[in-house]
Amino acid sequence: MLRPLICTAWLLFCPDVVLAEQAAAAPLRFCHEDQDAYPWVMTDKRGLNLELLDLVAQSLAQTFSFVPVPWKRCLSGLQQGIYDGAFAASFKVERMSAGRYPLAADDQPDASRRLHMSRYALYRRRGDAVSWDGSAFRQLSAESAR
Repeated sequence: MLRPLICTAWLLFCPDVVLAEQAAAAPLRFCHEDQDAYPWVMTDKRGLNLELLDLVAQSLAQTFSFVPVPWKRCLSGLQQGIYDGAFAASFKVERMSAGRYPLAADDQPDASRRLHMSRYALYRRRGDAVSWDGSAFRQLSAESAR
């Protein structure tokens, strides 16, 4: 019953962490980017991701340690085994060499197990000629960027 909760609570990708078997072990160390990502993780140790992972730790009677570091250092440390996992990690195939994302049966990331989802929106003033074709801006000038 706990394993689905663990995976649901993580968009972590973890090397080979099996939490249920490590419940009495040392704290698990999870890195995350050392920049504010409101409302998910903030530098003042608040954020929805941290609150949710604290609830997971309580339900498992496990201690988690959260380590804020520059993102590239987090990924490198994960790959070197310095950290047990990372969170707030968007899916990228090349990151699979550092750890594992929760995957569905089709070997694609399991969206039901993500910790959160962020989206980006691009707005332009009505009548501006600037556009985005999915990979590049068109007719972008200093005037239209104001």
